[in-house]
Amino acid sequence: MSRRAIALLAVAAVAILATAATAQEALFKGEVQAASGPGSAALLEHLRTQATQHLARSGGSDVWLGYQIKAARFVNSQSYWGGGHGMTIVNGVLISYPDKGIFPAGSDRLAILYLFERRDGGAELTRILVIENSERYQFIVPLLWMEGISLEQSLAALKQAAREHSSERIQKDAVRAAAMHGSDDAFTFVTGVAKSDAPFEIRKTAIYALSEVWRDDALPTLKEIFNSAGNFEIKKRALYAVTDIHSHEAFEFIKKVATSDRNFELRKKAMYELADEWEDEAVATLKEIYASSDNYDFRKKVLYAVADTESEEGFGFILQIAKSDPNLELRRKAISCLADEWESRAMPALREAYSSSDDFEFRKTVLYAAADTECEDAFNFLVDVAKSDPNLELRKKALYAIADEWEEQAVPVLREIYDSTGDYNLKSKVLVALADIETIDALKAIAAIAKVEKNADLRKRAIRCIGEIDSDIAADLITEVLEK
Repeated sequence: MSRRAIALLAVAAVAILATAATAQEALFKGEVQAASGPGSAALLEHLRTQATQHLARSGGSDVWLGYQIKAARFVNSQSYWGGGHGMTIVNGVLISYPDKGIFPAGSDRLAILYLFERRDGGAELTRILVIENSERYQFIVPLLWMEGISLEQSLAALKQAAREHSSERIQKDAVRAAAMHGSDDAFTFVTGVAKSDAPFEIRKTAIYALSEVWRDDALPTLKEIFNSAGNFEIKKRALYAVTDIHSHEAFEFIKKVATSDRNFELRKKAMYELADEWEDEAVATLKEIYASSDNYDFRKKVLYAVADTESEEGFGFILQIAKSDPNLELRRKAISCLADEWESRAMPALREAYSSSDDFEFRKTVLYAAADTECEDAFNFLVDVAKSDPNLELRKKALYAIADEWEEQAVPVLREIYDSTGDYNLKSKVLVALADIETIDALKAIAAIAKVEKNADLRKRAIRCIGEIDSDIAADLITEVLEK
């Protein structure tokens, strides 16, 4: 399942869970109830009539009506259309059982379910839900089961809801459900919605439905929508939908957008889609894009996209940029990418990068990147810098990084550095770093320094560092120091 389908499943599940089921369980005991067939009336209106009559008899506040149809193109995607394995919806009325349900075993049927709620003496449609045969369900609140519904009747009802209902949520539900029918008529309808001037959310629903149900067969349509749309957001959604198809032809289309689209933002989106979905295969394309551009911001986005692949080839490419790119800022970005995505594995490269440059800002970036990995090799590297780097400012940066990331492990090291240096400024920074740790061991280390420090200013600074910590232990330690 694609990450976007998963996200939409979560949204749909939340919406269903928010629907309260208040029917009288004692009356229906969760059993499926029969309802009369649609007759000659339009299906949607017939469902509303059935719901109104039922609510009048039962006194309940809501009721589900449903029917089975044989899908023209069964998807079985376990996506947001119907729910995943083992899904249990309490307030939304569905409970999954392994041994009973509404579908015969191995069927290629869909259940189309409509929730009607009592409104002004009648019934108002408030939810449409599709369930595939990938799961088996039993209702625990009223379900009026309609018989003899054809695929064409069902699709006509959903088209009507999508076009005429006042609720955008119902319109989106109807477009999704219509797509699941999988027929040529459904494809034509959903394509028409995707290309129309309907509200953005409804068009977006149709675009994703095309990729979810028809997959490669929808690719020419999605490409057409992308190429003809004047709206950036619609183009972006078409791009995402093509990515979800995840075929070679889809890859080639996304690659073309990433390399040559006139819209810079769409090129960036396409690069990230390549990195997220095709990983190793994408790195070669991203390397070409990097080499073909001299735009700093664009190259930076390429680096981030390559890093997102977390691949072997991606690591090698970013390492090369960190070592030798003529642009120092891009080298710094590459260093950060190495640490963020590959963590401890990046440490040999970070050590080498630090040694090979004398630029202060670049070296500072390496220090921060090393600290972000939070690994033992990084700790040892930062200790080496803090103890012996010729640049006092870099030694200070290393001190603070050690204190921020390793705390207790840092205390004896910082005390050792304090004792081993005669530099007043560095000693002051060690005291501040120890105070930032704010642990008992750190406070005791500062107090021990204050007891033996001969420099009056440093002794005062140590006492102030302890005093800035609001605790009884700090107060006791200051008393000990002053009594010394």
